[in-house]
Amino acid sequence: MTYMDEYAIILKSKSDYTKLNKLVHDMLHIDPARPETCVALAALWERKDERKALTYAEKSLRVDDRHITGYIMKGNLHLLLNRPDLAVTDFRGAQELRADLRSYQGLVRAYLALSKCKDALFTAREAMKVMHQSAKALKLVGDVHAISSSGREKARKFYESAIRLEPGFLGAALALADLHVAEGRNKDAVLLLERYLRQWADDSLHIKLAQVFAATNVLSDALSHYQSALRINPHNEAAKKGLERLEKQMKGVDPDAPEEDEENEADDVDGDQDDPELL
Repeated sequence: MTYMDEYAIILKSKSDYTKLNKLVHDMLHIDPARPETCVALAALWERKDERKALTYAEKSLRVDDRHITGYIMKGNLHLLLNRPDLAVTDFRGAQELRADLRSYQGLVRAYLALSKCKDALFTAREAMKVMHQSAKALKLVGDVHAISSSGREKARKFYESAIRLEPGFLGAALALADLHVAEGRNKDAVLLLERYLRQWADDSLHIKLAQVFAATNVLSDALSHYQSALRINPHNEAAKKGLERLEKQMKGVDPDAPEEDEENEADDVDGDQDDPELL
């Protein structure tokens, strides 16, 4: 049972809910009272009901108030529920037990949500000092700088440093691609991502390429990459949602329009001016 809650979180991140559901079922059969089981239940419920997921995360800490994964899960759920102030307390609780990169990442996200950019930068720099030669800590500092247009050049340097330190770190490559797009360097973003695709068949790379192509109205290439992402990981929710948006774009429908507006647009196209409800 030890670390099975960590495995549950990995399955959730991969959107593999079939395996996650089976894992939780097995854990409940072995020992429903373990904190790992409670965290796994929180991971399972997060997609359906964030508040119910939170009750399981809280239960894991009532069972064992030194269970770090429980604090991490609780903090992330508070962020999803738009309670960054409570998330700060959760991630600090995890840090008091052990300096975990995820607690630093969570704290940075919480501080940024609270518009406490100085606290976020201080926390990211602390992570870089504690986790010497960590590419993920370097990226975290870059993430804080990337929030403002004036900090993008510094962010780029941190992302590039992270990639030099760990060439296979896809998170830094994706962040650097986002930075390229934000500054209008779409070709640079595509070249970077395609270079990584030659070495790693990863669904997240295909999704990012699809997003870049969709943003620049190269819809056929965007479609191809979303389809590639789903072939690699049929459970990927981001790919499914991105594909839905793209299909609307390809039909000439605004993907950000409310559903009612889309229905009205469809009515207008059909020319239903004689509909009595419209007169």
